[in-house]
Amino acid sequence: MPTSKRLESFDLLRLFFVLLALTAHFRVAQGVGYELYKPTATQGLNLVKLPYHITVTRTSMSVLLIVFGFMLEYVYARLWRAKGPLVVLEKMMTRTVICYLAFLALAGLAIYTQGGGTFKTYLGTSLFVYSEDGKAFLFKYYTFLIPVVFLLMWTRFKFGLLTELSVILILVLLAEAVKASGIALPNPFGLLGETFFGIGNKMGPSIIHSLVLVTFGGLAASYTATRKLDVRAYLLIFLALLSVASVGAEIYQLGADQFAILMASTKTYRAHNSHVYFAFGVISFLCFWAVSWLIVWPLGSKVKEWISYYGGNTFIIFLYGNMLLFIFPQVRTDGAAYFVALAIFLSLSLACVNIYDWASKNLRLVMTYNTFIRLVIPKAIHFVLVTLHFMD
Repeated sequence: MPTSKRLESFDLLRLFFVLLALTAHFRVAQGVGYELYKPTATQGLNLVKLPYHITVTRTSMSVLLIVFGFMLEYVYARLWRAKGPLVVLEKMMTRTVICYLAFLALAGLAIYTQGGGTFKTYLGTSLFVYSEDGKAFLFKYYTFLIPVVFLLMWTRFKFGLLTELSVILILVLLAEAVKASGIALPNPFGLLGETFFGIGNKMGPSIIHSLVLVTFGGLAASYTATRKLDVRAYLLIFLALLSVASVGAEIYQLGADQFAILMASTKTYRAHNSHVYFAFGVISFLCFWAVSWLIVWPLGSKVKEWISYYGGNTFIIFLYGNMLLFIFPQVRTDGAAYFVALAIFLSLSLACVNIYDWASKNLRLVMTYNTFIRLVIPKAIHFVLVTLHFMD
């Protein structure tokens, strides 16, 4: 990007949506209903259950996928051009391992603290045969998504942007065809079919469908860095306008209240991998990024450092924030008590960054883990890739 302000505004954007995702998880952990697609908008929902409030939290997953695509282009594509694919693959596979370890930790906590799980259940979950607790979902998701986007990056650098976009389009059409056919993959691959293709309309966004959001993030990063009206910029504008048109048409047809109720649910637009869900995510990304830029622009250097510190450690915030939910007490879910509890929970999630920072310098166990992550895993991956003569 041309200036550091844009990076800091991006850090603020990323931090906001991670906290928004934790807010959604906090709601579920406290037993506050959010499946509002059946009621009408005239039933007198209170502030906690207001569909507009929940609709905003529903954007967190889609926006974080756009953010992921942005960072792929801004960081990894640049690194690819400077040092080649092997270095990028090492870093991305290291990140994949970290995500998988986080998935194992959260899935294990859920299994052994909620209802008395067994090792068989944990083993099946770790092998993606059984469904995981919702808190672990995002880490499983990125465990699969990162290798997929690496292959797409390789396609682009090897054959060009048009080929990469064509592959994504073919994959999305394939996923839609598989969904429409009603085919369910046999066990033990049923859950993988849901995760990759959205089979059964049980979850979303699927890995394949999410590539649209990742691509949009990459296009946004490309334009932000170059400020050129090239093919990528025109495609970015086209997708943004298409998103506005899609959401606008849906609101016009259903009305704002009913649209908010449907978007608030995880069983409607999101579960069906609807284009409306993705379009709403694109609009949310653009709107909140503009707001974050306006917020950051007049701030002093100390505040910007604070934003960069926490915005650069959203993985820790999200991981340990979800862990906190296993021990956070139940509170009243109406009135001010709920929002006070939510503020305490989010503050503790942010504080995990400071605690982990301190532990990384003072606790041997954490120091050993960090060494394993930063040195042992990358070297092991490098050894495997070199042994296999990858991309010679």
